Amino acid sequence: MRAAAFAIGVLLAACGRSDLETLPRQADTAALTPSEAIALVLRESLGQLRGMDRMLLQITLPDATVLQVQTALPTMLRSQSSDGVTQLLRNGAAIELRNGEKATLAGSELTQTLALLALCDAATLGPLRRASQCRRIGPYAFELVQQDGSSWQLQLRPNTLLPAQLGGPFGNVEFLEHLHTATTWILSRARLAPLGECTLRFVANDLPADDTQFELPKTAPKDALDPAVETSPKPRQMGRESQPTSPQIEVSKPVRWLICDDPGNWPARQQLVQLLATTLTNGGQSIAGFPCYFHEKDRPRLAIGFRAKPDNAPFTPPIGYEIRDLQAGNVIVVFPVAGDYAERVALGETQLRAELRARQRTAAGPICAQPYLHLEEGLPPPEKLAAPVLRMSVAVR
Repeated sequence: MRAAAFAIGVLLAACGRSDLETLPRQADTAALTPSEAIALVLRESLGQLRGMDRMLLQITLPDATVLQVQTALPTMLRSQSSDGVTQLLRNGAAIELRNGEKATLAGSELTQTLALLALCDAATLGPLRRASQCRRIGPYAFELVQQDGSSWQLQLRPNTLLPAQLGGPFGNVEFLEHLHTATTWILSRARLAPLGECTLRFVANDLPADDTQFELPKTAPKDALDPAVETSPKPRQMGRESQPTSPQIEVSKPVRWLICDDPGNWPARQQLVQLLATTLTNGGQSIAGFPCYFHEKDRPRLAIGFRAKPDNAPFTPPIGYEIRDLQAGNVIVVFPVAGDYAERVALGETQLRAELRARQRTAAGPICAQPYLHLEEGLPPPEKLAAPVLRMSVAVR
């Protein structure tokens, strides 16, 4: 299975600047042939990015609903909202899975799902990449005829290579804002009538060609979603592991960490963990445990543990993220049980530091807080966030 090329959402977040801050390169597109203009637009917008039909995107709708959207353009889409509702669209047919119940989408609901697919297709410039014919219909406007005979209309910003509008069978996508990196101009804010104004964040491209992710199940269990359409990667279950309330020495297994800055609040953490967990699993990796939170040089950090699945290609980390290999070794572990989350973290740090002194051992890394929260599945209820089961640990020499 081919691993995802890389996660570009991090590249954009770390290195991108809005085109409202950075002026796009000037280009006399009116003097170019249609084929030359389209080729330059693709190169300007996407650079050397590959596999743009199979993408993972985060799309925020006008009502603040956050969708994790996976595509196999131009006909298949799978989206999961922050409240756990999954929609599947394949060749014009769509269903919704909510609380274990399956419903066929029709009318305005189907129109919105088709519009979401059109938005993703426009954002990745699919109609430009797939065009079988192209002709100029204005100084900065082109008609793009597709292989199925349908057509899209591209309108560029005057004297630039950036799209201003891309209209097709499901409406006109307005390109309101791009993020500019060293090699790309990626759409970050757009408007399409059935959806309204949306923000987009590209997470991963060149995903494995696995169309089973888009299959429409015939039945759905009452108490759980069909495993064939479950999108959330599951962390390793802890089973019946001991949860000592006083510090104890344990032996850890080797693991790799994908490390980034901790956004510092649970809603932002939930979105970040969900995106990165999906990126890791799509990259052929296996999630190892719950995310860890720690401070490094007074910088709050977040780490997701993972291991490579057998026979999978090495994982290429997103630009701006760090991969750290942790070797097997001794760790001191404690599960504080008094107070809320912040109080448990403070108590655990005090217990671990006292245990280091008592054992005359030296910390071999930061003190880590590991709340047992399935953030990749959605935001837990407030009472769970207030006082989760919490594993505090520190590696020792």
